[in-house]
Amino acid sequence: MRKASMSLAVRSLLDLNMVEKSWIKGVRKDLYIKWRPAVTMNTTAIEKTITELQELLTNSDSSKEVFEHAQNDINNLQNWLGYFDWLNRLIDSFETQEIFDFIPIDKKDDPKE
Repeated sequence: MRKASMSLAVRSLLDLNMVEKSWIKGVRKDLYIKWRPAVTMNTTAIEKTITELQELLTNSDSSKEVFEHAQNDINNLQNWLGYFDWLNRLIDSFETQEIFDFIPIDKKDDPKE
């Protein structure tokens, strides 16, 4: 990919909040958070939280209000797990370049041309 095309692609990803600029002291390059480790970290945290919330559901000392909040939170977190699963598959499509089957490169941007 040409530098201009790559720059445009990264700016588009930033605009869509799909990547995040990162800063490291003494480094002048633009750095971006990698998706895969972020997805893995979030998925692990969500799974741990769901386990802890399920323990609240099995605790007979939990009030009805705590039970309802825990169940609602579990449902929301399971939706997030679905999103992170989709995001992992999207990352896979970038890594395998299958994304180009769905969104072909314009001939003017194709480095082979």
